[in-house]
Amino acid sequence: MKVHNKATMSGTGLHRLNNYALAAGAAGVSLFASAHLANAEIVYTPVHVTITRGQRSYLDLNGDGIDELQIQDVSGISGYGSGSLAAFPNEAAGAWVQGPCSEGSFFCFASAIPEGKSIPGGSMHCCASDGTFMLLNGHGLWRAVTNRYLGIRFEIQGEDHYGWARVSVQITNNMGRCDIIAVVSGYAYETSPNTPIVAGQTSASHRLSGDLKSSSLGTLALGYQGMKLRARPDAPTPLP
Repeated sequence: MKVHNKATMSGTGLHRLNNYALAAGAAGVSLFASAHLANAEIVYTPVHVTITRGQRSYLDLNGDGIDELQIQDVSGISGYGSGSLAAFPNEAAGAWVQGPCSEGSFFCFASAIPEGKSIPGGSMHCCASDGTFMLLNGHGLWRAVTNRYLGIRFEIQGEDHYGWARVSVQITNNMGRCDIIAVVSGYAYETSPNTPIVAGQTSASHRLSGDLKSSSLGTLALGYQGMKLRARPDAPTPLP
C-alpha cells in the first residue's frame, strides 16, 4: 500500500521559512529555491520483499504502472558466479542508479549509500544490458549490509526525479556456494523535479530539517540555534 507523507508547515516552520527568504534575499539568492522546498512532497512505500537465488523484485516508485528498477539475484545466470546481485534500471523510464563507473569499464557497481546521505551525491550511471552490480561473485559494496540505499534517478514527463530503495543483504555459505538473502524494505521518491532526496527520508519535513542543518543560509535564518545545529556531526552530507 502506498503511503503519502505530506508535510504541513507549523507556525514555527513558516517563521523559519520567512527568515530563510530574508537571508536568501540578502545574499542575492532567488526565492524560487525556498518556494520549491515548501511545495516538495516525498512519496514513501513500505514493503518487505525477500530475494534469493533466481528471484527478483520490481520497483515502481511513483505507482504509474512502469517499473523503474528491478533487483535480481543473478547467481548462475549468464555465467555469473554464486553470490551475484544486480539492479536493472529501466531505460524506458529514464532510470539510472548511483555508483562509481569509469568510462570504458566493463562492470558498473551500485553504491551502498548510508542513511542521511544526499541523492544524488556522485555519478549516476546505467548499464541496462548487463545490470548494475551490487554484488559480483560474493564481492562488492553490498556484502553483508543492513539498511543501505540504492540511489535512483528516473523521469516523470521528461523531468528528472530522485529516489531511493532500502536494501539489506546477507551472505551465507551453502556447502561452498555463496548464497544471497536480500530484503527490500521500502522505497521513496521526491515529487518535485530536479530536487535531491536524503537516503532514508520518508517525508518532506525531514528533508527541510536536513537542508537547514547543512545550509549556511539555513543556519543564518535560525540565528544562534542554527549555529548550534551546524556544529552537530549528524547533518546529512553529500557523497563524494
